[in-house]
Amino acid sequence: MSPKASRSADEPGDEPGQADLPPGYVRMSRPKPAPVSWWWKSAGLVVLLAAAVIAIMFIVKGPDPRESARGTAKLVAESLTDADMSDFRSYVCDSGKLEIPDAWTQMGSTSVLDVSSERDGVATATLTTTKRPDMDLVLLLHSKDEQWCVVVVTNCPRYLDAPSASSLPDVKGCRGRPGR
Repeated sequence: MSPKASRSADEPGDEPGQADLPPGYVRMSRPKPAPVSWWWKSAGLVVLLAAAVIAIMFIVKGPDPRESARGTAKLVAESLTDADMSDFRSYVCDSGKLEIPDAWTQMGSTSVLDVSSERDGVATATLTTTKRPDMDLVLLLHSKDEQWCVVVVTNCPRYLDAPSASSLPDVKGCRGRPGR
């Protein structure tokens, strides 16, 4: 008799319910794993869909425009174009100190001409309007709690040698404005 002894037919196999295998035979497939409950599949699908929706919302929304001086200047220009003074006040650092003339509700289309570089949490923006082509609005912007807000708004003549420049009490804030 050879060193390998074969099992008799009445000896049990390695696994219950499995047919006896000849000696030296190696099983080529693994047994099937237990099926995953449909509850786990549903929960995984819900988590995957929620992650996809959050990622899409983050990509579409983008960063907050108030995180930059240029973004805040654009928001101010839009609020003046729409004559929405409540929005404008929300962009002001201390709305109780800044007087808003009634003429600002009739500025027409307002756009950002240029914004200075942001240094030490301070920037200056120049806004132009369609209804007052001889005047610019110069915004002094300040970074507060990682958001930019308006500190001062100055009416500046578009050209400092214009006749309207002599009637303004403080032209010095207008001299170094960006874009002019």
